[in-house]
Amino acid sequence: MMLRLLSLSLFLIPQIAFAADEAPNAKSAFMSFVPLLVIFAVFYLLIMRPQQKKAKEFTVMLDNLKIGTKVVTAGGIIGVIKDIDKEKDLFTVVISDNVEVLIYKKSITNVFDLEEKKA
Repeated sequence: MMLRLLSLSLFLIPQIAFAADEAPNAKSAFMSFVPLLVIFAVFYLLIMRPQQKKAKEFTVMLDNLKIGTKVVTAGGIIGVIKDIDKEKDLFTVVISDNVEVLIYKKSITNVFDLEEKKA
């Protein structure tokens, strides 16, 4: 009888230990992805979302440009928009008396406002 209980316990102990190992593995597999999810969430909130917001504001700024607006180009040239060619996305910008240049729409980086620079 004692031998039978001993053999039964030797048979059940590994089975119980194996069953106990299975449950935490499923939980630990999920828990190993939690840090990755947290890192992705922080990455999205701190990097991706502000960039998307800035890109949207830039697109709105380019769409609202009109004749007479003072702009800054990617090359650092400051001028006033004289003419807009919507088909080719080109602007004629006056940078000095009798000096006009054609500027591609995407090369305009900012609207120049002297009052904002002083404040």
